[in-house]
Order: sequence, then structure tokens, then C-alpha cells
Amino acid sequence: MPHPGRLRLVVDTNIISYLLTSSFTSLVNGWRTGRFVVLFSEPQINELLDVLSRPRIRNRVPERIANTFITALRRNATRVETTSIVDVCRDK
Repeated sequence: MPHPGRLRLVVDTNIISYLLTSSFTSLVNGWRTGRFVVLFSEPQINELLDVLSRPRIRNRVPERIANTFITALRRNATRVETTSIVDVCRDK
């Protein structure tokens, strides 16, 4: 990994969607200032896109904000490959 010594953080999709519907300045500032590195996988991005498209979330997160966040993840976070998939979801 290109960030030795820095905290690496995988953020759950539910946490991301919650943060996008509330004030998440401290998380973004921590990421921008290099206090930690955000890790993501492509399946997680797909799940996040699905969650952000749900009506109850779309009413609270403008499409522009959601797209900006996804773009920032893809450009600035560290992509990792998943080694296993846990198929447990209370939403389904």
C-alpha cells in the first residue's frame, strides 16, 4: 500500500449514505488532510450507487452531491479487491 503508517479506513455503505444525509465535515476533512486513507472496492461502489438511488435517500441527498462523492472516492480513495463476499443483508 502506498500510505505506510497512516490509518486505513473501509467505510460501510450505510455509514456513507448516513453521512451524505447529515453533516459529514469532520470525516471529509480528515480524509482531505491525510489523517486516514479511505479504502473501497468496486462492489461497494455498486452497493452505494444502489442505496443512493433509493427514494428515501434521493429525497435527502441531491444527485449532484452523490455524484461528486462517488467521483471523489474513485479518484482519491484506494481501491482494493475483495477476497470474499458476505451475503447477509437485512435490506433484501
